[in-house]
Amino acid sequence: MTTGTTTFEATPVISLIAYSIGDVVGTKMTFDTGGLRLSSPFITSVGLVDQNKLGLSMHLVVFDQDPTLTTITDNGVLDVADADMSKIAAIVPITTYSSFNDNSFGYARDLNYSLSLRSSFLYCVLVTQATGTFAAVTDITLLLNLTAY
Repeated sequence: MTTGTTTFEATPVISLIAYSIGDVVGTKMTFDTGGLRLSSPFITSVGLVDQNKLGLSMHLVVFDQDPTLTTITDNGVLDVADADMSKIAAIVPITTYSSFNDNSFGYARDLNYSLSLRSSFLYCVLVTQATGTFAAVTDITLLLNLTAY
């Protein structure tokens, strides 16, 4: 059993075309949780590095099994297949940003999303809740913190 906090990081490749509300930002991100599966982990915080300083509100949709029947396409609307709905383990709103000169950091913290992992992997998708256009294909980096006790 693993205890402590583990940070998973991913930089999905995003398009430089305007995103609309409900669009997937990047691709499905897969994280190998390894030994955390036996530890009943919690999502304790989520960070979003925004190198373009757009500060777009987003939802992080977390699946505890691969949503194989759902088509997940960058800059396309997320339409979760009915058969994949039960695989959603959490939806984390990211609405708070700290802005700096030319970038910003979005976050959701003090979370307590308990996960009952059905596999050794988590699958995550970012879905925008606002409109905007990024300047580079690597403008977004996700930081997902899981804590196991």
